[in-house]
Amino acid sequence: MASDPPNWSKPEVLRHLRKLAKDKPVAAQVFLDECVPTEDLERTIRDIVGKAIEKAGPTGKPAVGKVHSRAKSFSIRAHPEALEAIADSPMVKAILPSEIEDIFPKPVKVSPKEEG
Repeated sequence: MASDPPNWSKPEVLRHLRKLAKDKPVAAQVFLDECVPTEDLERTIRDIVGKAIEKAGPTGKPAVGKVHSRAKSFSIRAHPEALEAIADSPMVKAILPSEIEDIFPKPVKVSPKEEG
């Protein structure tokens, strides 16, 4: 029986990340809106993360990882409070966990391979 596909809405992803965190930082991938110009990507990321630090308080400084200019995304390791503040930014289109379990569809109606 196939399981239901995951819900990738911001609130659902943040709920999932909070569950994974257990009082420590978690990794996420943040996707920015298409309206953000590629040449302003670094500045926009700094602004978003800076505002998140102000909102989230002293929960530990978020660590920005690799920036993907074509995808207009960046990886980040932060506490859930900071991730929530980042997700609240109007420039953030989506946020996903960095590790996603079993994203590939499972084959159905597959017969066992015959040996011989």
